[in-house]
Amino acid sequence: MRDDSGAKVERILSIYTRLKEGGVIDKAKELAALGISERTLQRDIADIQAFLSNRINENGKMQEIRYERSTGRYRLVTRTEKQLNPQELLVICQSLLEGSSLAREERLPILYKLLNNCDEGRERDQIRDMIAKEQE
Repeated sequence: MRDDSGAKVERILSIYTRLKEGGVIDKAKELAALGISERTLQRDIADIQAFLSNRINENGKMQEIRYERSTGRYRLVTRTEKQLNPQELLVICQSLLEGSSLAREERLPILYKLLNNCDEGRERDQIRDMIAKEQE
């Protein structure tokens, strides 16, 4: 029989492995399958995130776990330090809309390209809203 720390290690490694292989962790399903509390799952994810935050691979890629509220899922996101983070993308989009000398027809394709570089989340929704307003 496994002790509690052994069960925790196995649980965390299982979650990490599934994320690393491109899978997602459905919060509700995971809680039910493992019979753990929401807080325990959050601690497990935080432990994995702490592990990932201390490592940048040789290609300069960083990995982090993102929670998508709309789907209730966790997923592993890989980005390079050369990429813009969601907040930086949002600032650029706002700048394009507010102070750009570009015509609307020139701005929209750029906004869509920026949107495609933004992960699901609040910032992506804000950029979508900006594009929708620009099209009105």
